[in-house]
Amino acid sequence: GEIKMLLTEEQTKQYLIDMIAHYGDKEKNTLGILSWERSEAEYRKNTYKDIKIALFGEDINDENRNQKNPQTWIR
Repeated sequence: GEIKMLLTEEQTKQYLIDMIAHYGDKEKNTLGILSWERSEAEYRKNTYKDIKIALFGEDINDENRNQKNPQTWIR
C-alpha cells in the first residue's frame, strides 16, 4: 500500500515558524530595494503567518505585536 507521511502538529507549527523567519530575513535583506523579490518575500511571509493563525490561533510572540508590548517572550 501507499505510505502517507503526515506531519505532527508540532512539526507543522515549526515548519510555519521556520518559513516566516526565512521570508522575514529575505525581506530584511532586500530592505530599501523596491523589488519584486522583496514584495514576494513579504507576501510569502504574511501568507505563512495567516496559515499559522488559521491553524493555531493568534500568537503573542508575533513580531508586530512585540513592538507595542515591552515584555519580551523567550522561546
